[in-house]
Amino acid sequence: MLAVVLVPFVALGCARLFGESRRDGDEDAAADKADDAPPFNLPLRTSGGNQVWSDVLVYRGWRIQKNVVLEHYRLLDPGDVRRAWGTREQCAKRFEEVKKDQKLEPPKGKCVVVVHGLWRSRDAMTPVAEFLEKEGGYHVVNVTYASTREHIGDHARNLASVVDELDSVDEINFVACSLGNLVVRRYLFEQQKKSKDGKFDPRFKRMVMLAPPNQGAQIARRFSGDAVVRAAWGVPGDEIAEWEKLAVKLATPPFEFGILAGGKGTEKVRNPLVGGDDDYLLAVEETKLVGARDFAVLPVTHASIKRDPTALEYTLRFLREGHFRADAKREPIER
Repeated sequence: MLAVVLVPFVALGCARLFGESRRDGDEDAAADKADDAPPFNLPLRTSGGNQVWSDVLVYRGWRIQKNVVLEHYRLLDPGDVRRAWGTREQCAKRFEEVKKDQKLEPPKGKCVVVVHGLWRSRDAMTPVAEFLEKEGGYHVVNVTYASTREHIGDHARNLASVVDELDSVDEINFVACSLGNLVVRRYLFEQQKKSKDGKFDPRFKRMVMLAPPNQGAQIARRFSGDAVVRAAWGVPGDEIAEWEKLAVKLATPPFEFGILAGGKGTEKVRNPLVGGDDDYLLAVEETKLVGARDFAVLPVTHASIKRDPTALEYTLRFLREGHFRADAKREPIER
């Protein structure tokens, strides 16, 4: 069994070794490499990507993922079985063959891009994704990224790669939880920088933020000097702890967005390490962002908000109608 697991990594090392030699003597090696067939592949079942894999393409359940440690790519089928690995170009070439063989049609209509939080994978957002697909009829792209391993800016670039592949849909919405909201906001910041006229994709319609650290996190600042905690939360935790540096690189969505926070709706504290009403990890006040079209506090925790029935219903209603309860009962966050 060990030999089976090690085959791809040994092959990758050999490919890199000989690839370096070839580049020394051939200026066109990079182009040649892109044309190579993918390395020998064993169709192994995977976990779908946890803390070392980030999606760069999601298409009808198929995924091309980047290993952020070894910097190679793999192609997964909808059952998370690896069907190819190597460079991104090699995986993309193999996937083009798959699309042709299986007659995979490009997604159409309304799409929701779903982004999980710190320490999680796309499995954590499955309740959200399934609810929006079944009850809302949306095409859902549930994204996985190596949340603790890279900077928020790196996650934003991978998200950009995923969104760039959605050129066939008519409408794009976002639903993110916790850190995922900062990834989306950083993505929007980078898109704004790239735009000549400062405008965004006109297909962007709405966003629902679940337990977002829109004002940073007291708990991150409190433990910024603790080596054990810092090792657990990874690079993004350090970035959130230095909020002033990060905040200037986060855009406020230029389209309608709503915020759902967890709390008791009172001043009674759940977590003494977090001041004020909180969800055990974030204070309600830390979730707020000026410009929100609607805001609501639900009696849930930071971990449970993404599977809470009311949160799911509110999320769908906001995506459809632009409010959580009713338009007359909206609680916008204004200056």
